[in-house]
This record gives sequence, C-alpha cells and structure tokens, in this order.
Amino acid sequence: MKNQHHSEMYDAIIIGSGIGSLTTSAILADNGMKIVVLEKHDQLGGYTQSFQRKSWYWDVAVHYLSCMEPGELFFHGIRYLTGNQLRWKKMPHVFDHYCFPDFQVDVPSSPEAYSNHLKSLFPDEQSAIDRYFDDLLSFRKKIDFVWAPKLMPTFIAKLVKPLFRLLLRKIPEQSTDAYFERIGCSEKLKAAICAPWATFGGLPSESSIYQHWITLGSYLYGAWYPAGGATSIAESLNNFIENKGGLLRTNSGVQEILWDASNNKATGVRLESGEVIKAKRIVSGIGIRSTFMQLLPEQSIP
Repeated sequence: MKNQHHSEMYDAIIIGSGIGSLTTSAILADNGMKIVVLEKHDQLGGYTQSFQRKSWYWDVAVHYLSCMEPGELFFHGIRYLTGNQLRWKKMPHVFDHYCFPDFQVDVPSSPEAYSNHLKSLFPDEQSAIDRYFDDLLSFRKKIDFVWAPKLMPTFIAKLVKPLFRLLLRKIPEQSTDAYFERIGCSEKLKAAICAPWATFGGLPSESSIYQHWITLGSYLYGAWYPAGGATSIAESLNNFIENKGGLLRTNSGVQEILWDASNNKATGVRLESGEVIKAKRIVSGIGIRSTFMQLLPEQSIP
C-alpha cells in the first residue's frame, strides 16, 4: 500500500489506549503537548472497556478499586486525570465473600471487623491474627515512604531516600508462605487471609509478603466501583484528553516505529494503512515484548 505522510508533527505519539496510555496522554496533554493516541481496535480503553450481552453490561477486567476515599492520594490522582468527571460508589460493608469446603469468610470494610470475624472462625489462633493485623497496619503506615520520593523534586528525593530505606529495612523480606509460617498460622487461617491472592496474581508460595500487604492493605477500609461501570473511567479520561487538545484515533493499528539510525532515535510510526505520522517522542503502551519484537527494527534494539 502506498505510504500516506501526515503533515503534522506531534510532540508525542502514544501507541495503544489502555489505562497506562490514557493516563500518560492526559498528563502530556494537560502540560501543553500536542499528542495523538493510536488504538488498533474500534474501542478505546483497554481493560477498562465494557460490553453488552442482551440487557446485561459486563466489565472486561475492572472488579473494584481501593483508596478512593476523598483525601487518599489515589483519589486525587484520578480526579485530576478525569477533570473531576468520574464519580465513585462505595461497595457494601462486606465487599468480598469467599466460600471454602467447610467454612466461609467475609471481608468487611474495617480492619477491626475483619480481625474479629477471623477470630470467630479461628478462636484458637487469636494471637496469630493479632500479629498479622499489627504487622499489616504498621506496613500500611510506612508504604507512603515508598511512593513519597517519586512525588518530590529530585534534589529532595535524593536527600530523604536513605532515611526511607532505613525505615523500610525493618520490614522482613520473605515470601507470604514463610511469613505466615513464622507467625504460627494454620493452613486454614492462611488460606482464609490469602483468598484474594488472585487480585495481584501471586500465590502465597510465589509472592512476597510486600505484595500481599500492599494489595490487601489498600482494601482494609473498603472498595469502590466507578459510577456507570468501568467504561466510565476511559470515557472520563478520553474527554479530559480531548478537552486539552489531544487526538484519539481508533482503527489505527501501528505497523512499525520509524527509526533514524544516524541519530539513534525514533521519529514516528507507520500505520497498518500505510499512513506515516511523525512525532518528537514515541510512547508505547502495548507491552515491552510487542513493542520490541513487533514494532522496532532490529538495529534499534541494544
């Protein structure tokens, strides 16, 4: 197919329209950059998409989110990225329920209620349950030390990082399995607490206790769901990007990233239609394997 050269020069091309690409696009557009988002399929949003079957609507991936209480850092980040268009609904007090062959576990929106519920199920393991929640709540207070340097000016971050590392060093580095064995949990109690392991994709034998605490700790005070379903996340981001002058294109699959070997830099993309679009920078949101193996020429890969 004959190449069609696009006359405009963009500050950035963003490949793909998943949540990472749309977040990047929103920030760049809000900072005055001329950007274009290129999506291969006919719908924007990646895993935030929804679909309909008869009179039922289904989310592709979003189940619920944590830390959406006003005042939480994540809440303010989402509010900024969506121009305060997105509304959130608090899930019921018991937002998860797990069924085992011989017992059932509720997950309530309170560490005290959750601890008491587990103690009612495992009355002989109250000390292990207390130790678990003490450690979890302690870690939750320290987790901000992980994110904080990323939000600070570089020179300040360099000064405080050694102190933050010292505080975090007191937290044991071990697998989730090893941790529960160390505090004396039975297999049943461990299974009950680790029931949401699929949330972050790490079996207790394979995951770090850090992963477990970060994920489960974020849901200690409940879960939230976007009003209008998961697709409203993408729609709010899309509106924000377009209001800032960004261009969103569907049915625009990228065939290759154009590479200037003499200057060792990417200069644009060629679409599957043959159209060429130029930009000062390229951001790929389709994963490292697809980007390097399918879009970049061999000479560009170190």
